[in-house]
Amino acid sequence: MEILGAEETAARLPYVDLAESIREIALRLTSGEVRAPARMSLSLTEGGVLLAMPASDADIAITKLVTVHPQNPGRDLPTVQGEVVVMEAATGRRLGILDGSVVTARRTAALSLLAARELAPHPDGPLLIVGAGTQGRAHLEALHEGLGVSRVFITSRTTERAESLGEHAEELGMEVRVVDGPEEAI
Repeated sequence: MEILGAEETAARLPYVDLAESIREIALRLTSGEVRAPARMSLSLTEGGVLLAMPASDADIAITKLVTVHPQNPGRDLPTVQGEVVVMEAATGRRLGILDGSVVTARRTAALSLLAARELAPHPDGPLLIVGAGTQGRAHLEALHEGLGVSRVFITSRTTERAESLGEHAEELGMEVRVVDGPEEAI
């Protein structure tokens, strides 16, 4: 059984391939080949929540276990933490464990990539990122990688976080402008 850390999980889930897999799975969901019940939620202390998200097809069964603790940034801990356990459907044999926070960030951004690819009138941008946290970074990377977006506006509650994400975008070769709010980009 493989246990993949954050970097290894990210390397196994490139945005473009992940977006295509999401599209294929969504189509298979309608046929009944893939089963994914509604996620289960359990309240925890201090406003935290435990989420359990199982799914399976004929070959594999997975369960994503994630905790969300809004108070954690003040404790220097991530807000979202978790794992994805992958099992052989026929036997239950554990095949691997992936970093759940990375899976969450990349899956959400890949879904946005898929939506932009299919629905956006100008999918190559410019792009507005609202929020410079984990999801902002994942969306920036996904839309740059998957659509070739080269211009980005970034706004966040804290200028420092927006500027830090802007530096990352520049490292990717993007043209960046940090703005005070969405209206400034529009």
